[in-house]
Parts: sequence; structure tokens; C-alpha cells
Amino acid sequence: MNRLSVILTAFLFFAVAGSGRAAAQTPGAVIKNFYVWYIQAIDSGTDPFVKGRKTLLKYVTLRLVKQIERAEATGADADVFLYTQEFDASWADKATTSNLRVNGATATAIVTFDAATNYPRVSVTLVKQAGVWKIDRVKNAPH
Repeated sequence: MNRLSVILTAFLFFAVAGSGRAAAQTPGAVIKNFYVWYIQAIDSGTDPFVKGRKTLLKYVTLRLVKQIERAEATGADADVFLYTQEFDASWADKATTSNLRVNGATATAIVTFDAATNYPRVSVTLVKQAGVWKIDRVKNAPH
């Protein structure tokens, strides 16, 4: 009986712990966590592609990172994740996600950084890689 109690307790512990990890891995949570980290990083002067690269790759596919690096090498200077050259540090807390749709291993959503002005807005596409949602495409979203 004691052995059964230990097994059941362990099972319940891992089931609860696992469900918490799954909730943190939703496409909406990935988007929110990424933009909080990203905006705070650039606001503090940290280059997400250099010093923050390890964290960047937790949220963004390597394919997109390489695409952005190629574009920057040709002189592109608008921020691909925000679609603007200027940003406000308060956007980290103000970012909202809408129209979130999941279709198999792909998810899309609209991210608005300042609801008061409705600007900027981006369309974010995520893909599921090895069970983890990652941002794979960002484009300007019409108003």
C-alpha cells in the first residue's frame, strides 16, 4: 500500500508540473514572453542578436534569425519584430495578442503594442519545433 501511495504521489506531482509547463508553452504565452524580453533587452542596450542570442533562439526559429541577419547585412534598419524604427519601453507591458489561431503545428496572431494608438501592429506566425512554439515570421499588419 505504501508503495502505491508513493507511485500515485509521484504521478500527480509530474502531472501537475507538466501541465504548468504546457500552459507556459502556448503560442500566446511565447509571443507575450518574447516581446517582454525583447523590448526590455533593446531598451537596456543589449543586442538580442549578440549578447541575447541564446535567449532569442528560445523564442525565434534559427531560420528567421538568419533571414534577419542577412537583411541587416544589406542595410535594413527597421526593427523586424516591431516594424518600426522607434519604440517605447512601455510596450513590453502593453502588448496585446488578438486573432490567435492554431492550425496543427502553425499558429498566427496579431500583436498590438499600444492599444491607445493601435500602432504598431504586427502579424506573427509561429511554428512548433520539437514540441516548442517559436516565432518564424513577423510582418506588418494593416490597421
